[in-house]
Amino acid sequence: FQMIGVVWFVCVLGVRNTKPAGVLSVEKHTFNHLPKLIVFDLDNTAWHGHVHQMHQDISGVNVKEHTFVDADGHSMTFSSDLKHIMEEAKALGCKIAIASRSPTVTLAQHALNLMSVSPFIDWSEIWNSDTNKNKHLQNLRDASSIPFSEMLFFDDDPGNLVPAHALGVATVQVNTHSLITESVFQQALRDFDDQSLQRKS
Repeated sequence: FQMIGVVWFVCVLGVRNTKPAGVLSVEKHTFNHLPKLIVFDLDNTAWHGHVHQMHQDISGVNVKEHTFVDADGHSMTFSSDLKHIMEEAKALGCKIAIASRSPTVTLAQHALNLMSVSPFIDWSEIWNSDTNKNKHLQNLRDASSIPFSEMLFFDDDPGNLVPAHALGVATVQVNTHSLITESVFQQALRDFDDQSLQRKS
């Protein structure tokens, strides 16, 4: 785990969350400063691969195996921790947004619905871009009135993270094999808190 300024490159395999539903792994009083907006990428962060490569009709979901299945029988694994992570973020008073370059908006939204996380999401910027996600983040700033310095952004692609860092966003590179995990999320909150204290001192 390497920290460079507010850019945090997560290269560790996360531990699958084992907390029962509704039980928080972190408590708000343990932090001095939390991000006001937590932003998640989708492809290779919320799930393995690119959702647009699935058939347009994701016909079902295997909750036990954390897998989508399309009409052609192709499957794609999604993060087993994301729902609990979003529940925790909401309990901590954070807003949640999606920033994705997926060209298939409807399919991405359908996948989020199947994961039962859509009710936690305050804003979504899901549209294709040939460059990076700075415009996604600028739109989120304008919609939420939350400054870049109060955002925490999870993505697997350094091509999105480095430009976001230049805006002042705290960023975490997610391991594409383990996806977003509870342990990575908790560490990111602690690092955001520590960085905030260092900026004030």
